[in-house]
Amino acid sequence: MDNFLEKLNNSMKAVKLDLDRKAEIRHNLLENILKNNGERISSFKRHQIKGSIINLKIFTKPMNILVVIALIAALGGGTSFAAENTIPGDILYPVKVGVNEKVGTLLHFSEEGKADYATQIASKRLQEFEELVNKGELNSETKSEVEGRFDIQIEKLNTLIGKFEADENVHAALGVVSGLEGVLKAHDRIIKNFDDSDERINSVSLKVSNDLEDVIGTRSKLEGRVTSESKTESEQAAKGKIGAAENAISSAKNYIEKNNDLLDEKTRDDVSIRIKAAADALFDAKTNLDAGNFGQAFNLGNKAIRLAQEARVLANAHVRIGEKNSPMPSESPSSLKSKNDDDDEMEFELEDESQDDHSGRRESENEGTDKNNSLEGSVKLNLDL
Repeated sequence: MDNFLEKLNNSMKAVKLDLDRKAEIRHNLLENILKNNGERISSFKRHQIKGSIINLKIFTKPMNILVVIALIAALGGGTSFAAENTIPGDILYPVKVGVNEKVGTLLHFSEEGKADYATQIASKRLQEFEELVNKGELNSETKSEVEGRFDIQIEKLNTLIGKFEADENVHAALGVVSGLEGVLKAHDRIIKNFDDSDERINSVSLKVSNDLEDVIGTRSKLEGRVTSESKTESEQAAKGKIGAAENAISSAKNYIEKNNDLLDEKTRDDVSIRIKAAADALFDAKTNLDAGNFGQAFNLGNKAIRLAQEARVLANAHVRIGEKNSPMPSESPSSLKSKNDDDDEMEFELEDESQDDHSGRRESENEGTDKNNSLEGSVKLNLDL
């Protein structure tokens, strides 16, 4: 036990996040809180947050005191930040899934907010899987853990989608489904470019592909219901979706520009194609809105968001894994061709894809795994996170 605690302490000291990364996490967390409390923020500096000191007057709705305590803990120190970049097998991974993400769930109050957060967590699980493969650390245990945690998020999302449909809240259901589709489509493409001789990779790839197929079918069905709705019912939803699409495209572009130096030319071309397609979909959405085709405008706004999300996930994969070991396919703009499928969704087919060899493999460190797993349920929020 003493050896395990010593390893934990050493890990906390060894992993550091720069000030920009800490500020970004704080900003994103607060932005999510304010969005769910009916407020908007214009910049991180507006709240003058320093360290873990938070002006609680920014909250306009009552909050459970435990949520406030959890927020302060999550923003307060290094361990929580350091845990954000961990993967299964790392000693701080239980802090990430057992503290950070539980706190994040508490900070999303609406069902739509919870669905959006579950989509983010599902994407994180697939990111972790991709990193495990790329580092040569995928084994039966880590594969089972990340796959099981991914399934939990998909189950949560399916439950929320079903509830939205039961409540006749088709717009909310479609928004969740569309967002999940963009995430799954990007990860499906990334995972398919790993070594297909590994059955563990193939099983996860098949799972993601099947989930994506189900999501596309559900989205197509819901889009038909939105198109047939009355104009009065759809107009405000369409306007809101177009605004959300503008934000999604802007956010994706900012992320890509910020990390431009970390992307190779092929990845830049790949994400640029999707950003342009998102902008085109947004333009069409506005055109349909002006023409009074509110259902179609809503659906096109969702399409713009999907494409922006896909671009960001693809860029993020290259940033996280790195150019040397990137699973991104070797491609050029001329090797991409677009087609329109039955649901008018832009797809991309790759001709003669190739894959870089994965280097930098190292043996997975299994010592202390059982203790890591037990840590998740017992971590306290006053860990000097």
